[in-house]
Amino acid sequence: TCALPILFKEKEYSDYLTLPEFYRMIDNAFKIDTRSGRLLKSWYRDNQLNPVSCLLIAFQLLTGRRTRSEASPIQWTWIRDNRLHLPKTKTSKFDTPTVFGLTPVAIKLLNVIRLAFPMSDERNKYVFPSRDYGRKTAYGIGKTPFTVDVRSTWLKLLTLSGIERKLKHYATRHTVASYILEQTGD
Repeated sequence: TCALPILFKEKEYSDYLTLPEFYRMIDNAFKIDTRSGRLLKSWYRDNQLNPVSCLLIAFQLLTGRRTRSEASPIQWTWIRDNRLHLPKTKTSKFDTPTVFGLTPVAIKLLNVIRLAFPMSDERNKYVFPSRDYGRKTAYGIGKTPFTVDVRSTWLKLLTLSGIERKLKHYATRHTVASYILEQTGD
């Protein structure tokens, strides 16, 4: 038999947040006012951070969900009984729904979001609504009702958290997977 060469060898991406970095990122992305239990708006304003993007990043760090396919388009109706019911994921077999349990911190984050954004707007059926939906932007009229691009907020949060190395936003998923694997072996 003839051995076939490996044409497209996958490169391992093993960079993820250390535990102290993980906690600093969560702390900087998810700031609440201890008196009111609501978002600490001054924190986001003073640090020029988009609060919805920060909350989306925090949610990803708490759950390991992919940005565009599993975290950004989440609708409130998909969250039931402290679980996230995704109609379809990137790896779903036969387009079947997948259910994920949510940690107490993720549930707290979702409860704070419910207080922060009024439900009277069409885009607020999504957990992470887009501020550009229906508005004129440099690229035209915003057509997506949920937040999709959080790269600039990700970079600001890395800097704010004292993380100087270059880290892709996908590190949110690798961080969660690395700690689950480390703790459970599965």
